[in-house]
Amino acid sequence: MFESISIKEISKNPTLQQAFRNQMFEECLEKFSDEDTFIEKLWEIRKSPVQSEQMGLYPIEQEEGP
Repeated sequence: MFESISIKEISKNPTLQQAFRNQMFEECLEKFSDEDTFIEKLWEIRKSPVQSEQMGLYPIEQEEGP
């Protein structure tokens, strides 16, 4: 998806930034699938709004109950 988009374009567009981060996160999960400790720690960071923000990531939106 990002092959035809410049870093400059991504840096100016928060929606593209989030999509890029999500893609990178998915790629990390795929490449480090045998690294359970790494994946667990990464997931804990992603679930925490504070830790996600500290890592420069948008927090995962919490699901709202019925």
